[in-house]
Amino acid sequence: LMRSSAASDVYKRQVSMELDGVILTICIMDNGIGFNPSSKHSGIGIQTMRERASVVGGELNIESNEAGTKVKLVVGILNASIRK
Repeated sequence: LMRSSAASDVYKRQVSMELDGVILTICIMDNGIGFNPSSKHSGIGIQTMRERASVVGGELNIESNEAGTKVKLVVGILNASIRK
C-alpha cells in the first residue's frame, strides 16, 4: 500500500548537518501528515535506511506525528574512515 506523505516543505533550513568532534549528525524534517515508524507496515525504505546506518556504525532515529517527520542519523566519522 503506497500513500503520500502530503509534505509540502523540505527546505535547506530543514536539512541540517552538524559535526561535533567525531560525531556527525544529519537531520531532515518535513511537514507531512506523519506515520508510525515502528509499524510493521512502515515499508522496506525505513528498514533499508536503518540497515545502512548500522553498516557504517550509526543510528537512525525517526520521529513522526501529524505535524511532520524528522529523520536523524548519528554516526561516528572515525568508524567510516577506519573501513577505508
